[in-house]
Amino acid sequence: MPPPSSALTLLRDHSLPSLVQKEIETLILDGQLSPGAKLSEMHLAQRFGVSRGPVREAFRGLGEKALVRVEKNRGVYVREISLAEADQIYDVRLALEGRMGFLAAQRRTPEQAEALERALTAVNEAATAGDADSYHAANLALHEGIAHCTANPKLTETYQRLVNELTLYRRRAHLGREWSMKEASEEHGRIVIAIRAGDAEAARNHLEAHVEAGRQRLHEAIRRGRADEQPSAK
Repeated sequence: MPPPSSALTLLRDHSLPSLVQKEIETLILDGQLSPGAKLSEMHLAQRFGVSRGPVREAFRGLGEKALVRVEKNRGVYVREISLAEADQIYDVRLALEGRMGFLAAQRRTPEQAEALERALTAVNEAATAGDADSYHAANLALHEGIAHCTANPKLTETYQRLVNELTLYRRRAHLGREWSMKEASEEHGRIVIAIRAGDAEAARNHLEAHVEAGRQRLHEAIRRGRADEQPSAK
């Protein structure tokens, strides 16, 4: 009997709505669907070659992950957050990621430590190249790797939800700003060194400092964006 096709394997291992949800999530997190954009159930169904039912189910899942908002009688939109909301999320991240670093340093396996080194290399290479898109993806992978080192699924789940809410905002912090990627990469290096060394206090302190620095980089990027939108004085 021939082996099942990759499509059949995917359908065997995952439900159709979950696959559609993953595809839409990727479009949102990659910035292909902008904050505030209205999502068409019909157009997405046509795009993925499915009926509208799986897309509707996918919307529910994306709503639970805080990536879309559903407005009764109006439709489904890619979620937007204000700078004030972003600040509130950073406050939570500050506490959560500090604990995440502490536990990661205590619980990481040798294999996980090696994986963090590889993720750090990817971050550094993207920063050196000034590639904001690659840096963003590598940065997410590194932080997710740290979360998995905690061996705490609930912590990882909560962290990923917060990151999803901030992702589109955080992309702006490094666009056109190579120095900010390099600065953040140096912070990542200190974090990974502490985790590999099993220094829980240092890992917590470095992660908290990194989150706070990330908040400041975001504020600076927002201020710069607003300044660029102002008409020049004549």
